[in-house]
Amino acid sequence: MTKKEFKRAMLCGLGRCILELRETKDKEKYRDIVLWASSRNISYDVQCEGTRAWYVYEMICCYNDKTPFLDTIIERFLKTRSDNNWNFSHYCALLGYFSDDGDERAYRILWKKYKEILIILLHKRKKDQRLISMYEALAITLSGEDYESAFRVIKGIGKMLQKVNVYKWEDFLWANHCIPGIFEKSEFLWELKKVEKYSVDIRCYLEGMKEYDKKEAEQAVIRKKKNIEVKKKEALQLLIQENPRWRWAIMRLRNCLLEEGIEYQTEIANQVLSEADEWRKSRLLFVFADAQCPWPLDLSYLIPYVKSPNKKLREVTLDVLCYIKDEKVRKFALQNIEQPELRPYAIKMLATNYQKKDRDILMQALRKIPVHSHSETDDWHDVYNMVFNLFDNRQVKNPPKEILYYLYENTMCGWCRESYVREMKRRHILTDEIRRECKWDSNDEIRELVF
Repeated sequence: MTKKEFKRAMLCGLGRCILELRETKDKEKYRDIVLWASSRNISYDVQCEGTRAWYVYEMICCYNDKTPFLDTIIERFLKTRSDNNWNFSHYCALLGYFSDDGDERAYRILWKKYKEILIILLHKRKKDQRLISMYEALAITLSGEDYESAFRVIKGIGKMLQKVNVYKWEDFLWANHCIPGIFEKSEFLWELKKVEKYSVDIRCYLEGMKEYDKKEAEQAVIRKKKNIEVKKKEALQLLIQENPRWRWAIMRLRNCLLEEGIEYQTEIANQVLSEADEWRKSRLLFVFADAQCPWPLDLSYLIPYVKSPNKKLREVTLDVLCYIKDEKVRKFALQNIEQPELRPYAIKMLATNYQKKDRDILMQALRKIPVHSHSETDDWHDVYNMVFNLFDNRQVKNPPKEILYYLYENTMCGWCRESYVREMKRRHILTDEIRRECKWDSNDEIRELVF
């Protein structure tokens, strides 16, 4: 394996990197790459797949002297600002693995940083969500040691909740969700309640949790009682305003469309056609960029928008076409698949309208989609998701397994790769080589799948 191949596979999270380090006689060849991975978050999407700290730590453990890696991690950890939480989470998790293996320095530095951030938060007059995120990363890492450490963290949250004018239980929702899950949740809460009478901080924490659960239950009842007309009105208002929740509004409106059926879908489609403002038109049209809620009117209404001078309207129209099953869409895709700016859309359209004779064209076009980690445009990610529907929706008989292998090999998203591996396993096409490297994949669900 060349260094370039090693780094690419590492950014994908493929287990072959760990296997290479465990088996090669020349580990030094890759030292600088592993050191580079130690010094930054290499996950494609931390929210979906978590950090790849376990994966990086396993590579570090292939070296006899782990000190240079630990030194780099600690240096970066101590310098990380609150506006770089993914890197901070990466360092926390890595230091947690060092600590679990008995490294006293990692253990002390984690608890020292925890106390520093807790003190800062306790003296804040206003909520600082970025600092809270750093605190939560530390809290989750440290809680995994034992009950005593978890209770210590819970007391810290309880202490902050006593500043009722600043913090609420839900401000620490990530930590409050993860910490009980580290243990047996019911047993953990039972143990907390046993020591509640001895600790004001834990009592405050449990009261905050009870209040949060009560409010959530009340909101669920309110949401259930809302009739669909109210939901539609709220979603439409948010959708056509400059509102950060517009994507939520689109999902809510789609749900209404699915619930009400073709009549209401047609009503919103006609509203798109009659809307004079192109910005609002593109927002409303985007509701139909969905496999379950495709454009309900004749295709001819959309074609003029493909050539609109308004870039946003053009892009949204192309997105909508990707979900329409129609021979005209397939022909449009075949005509435009060699145009670089239209290729991602054309591949998605072809995947939706796939025919057996399209196999080679689709495969060749797929190879021309560049894959980058943390790029400004992630065309490849959407393209891969749509192409995978050939396998996932069961509507194509005997889709080419070569495409599935290609997706597995090239995706940088560990979450998506898990779906590919599951599908290979379901179809009994998981090769011995893939199975072997999956045992060391960055995604723990993949590792469990093949054992």
